[in-house]
Amino acid sequence: MTEEWKKFTEKEKEPFEKTAAKEKERYLKEKKAYEEKKPKAPKVEEKKEKKEKKPKKEKKEKKKVKKVKKGKKAKKCCTKKCAKSCTCA
Repeated sequence: MTEEWKKFTEKEKEPFEKTAAKEKERYLKEKKAYEEKKPKAPKVEEKKEKKEKKPKKEKKEKKKVKKVKKGKKAKKCCTKKCAKSCTCA
């Protein structure tokens, strides 16, 4: 198709280019009308003011897990939460 278009003379291209120009004008008018009708989004600064800051949740204290020495395999209790009376280490 591009090869055919390249072969056209200026007179042969003229009706297509006129149609394209009219369609572009119509598109721009419709776009402008649409943008005028739709509500405008608030600016970034306005959004920040509207948002309320939520109080931060207190962090839970993490239970300390005993470290297993190299060469020893950890038992099941060391993989998740280790009890205070753990003897796996």
